[in-house]
Amino acid sequence: MAQDKISVIVEEIKEETPLVKSFKLTSADGYELPMFSGGSHITTYIDPPNQETLVRTYSLINNSKKTRYYQIAIQLNDKSQGGAFYWHHHVKRGDRLEISYPSNYFLLSFQAKHHVFFATGIGITPFLSMIEDIEHTSETFELHYAAKSKNKCAFYHFLKTNYPDQVNFYFSEDGNRMSKDLLENQPIGSHVYFCGTEEMINEFSKTARALGYPEKSIHFY
Repeated sequence: MAQDKISVIVEEIKEETPLVKSFKLTSADGYELPMFSGGSHITTYIDPPNQETLVRTYSLINNSKKTRYYQIAIQLNDKSQGGAFYWHHHVKRGDRLEISYPSNYFLLSFQAKHHVFFATGIGITPFLSMIEDIEHTSETFELHYAAKSKNKCAFYHFLKTNYPDQVNFYFSEDGNRMSKDLLENQPIGSHVYFCGTEEMINEFSKTARALGYPEKSIHFY
């Protein structure tokens, strides 16, 4: 099964920010896509003309209970030359490509009573499906999301509208930075999750350990 691929069609492309686009993928045969859990990712396979196959992995950002389609978000940056560049500049609505079955190495912990998410930039993507999974449980969550500015903050309006009491934004261009102090005084039974820059992940996970968080309650991707 791990080697199997699924043929999909690009149904919709949306500009989320000047540098982030989301892509909605539907099954080429018209059937429902395989089920997945929050935090899952897929591998995409694109064959540009006269080039090697571009193989890239992206988190699924849509509600895991809705498998009529998968949705991914891809950020373009100054160093983008392969996958992200091709997705942004060459992939069009109606294009056909292959993807893998979903995999998940960033699972929500069933032992947690409270989930605390920390994201920087495009690191927000796995948390989008994870927080929707939490809505179907008795567990609680809070999300701390750092970006350069509101204009460069992917899914800002979705998060602000749907989770006004759980999501906190930090925009560096406004001089507002996400602090490691947020790890302090969390309820007993909290699990913390980090996704984004390597620097943030290293600093925040080191702080969590120093504060006495059990290793099993620290998750990063």
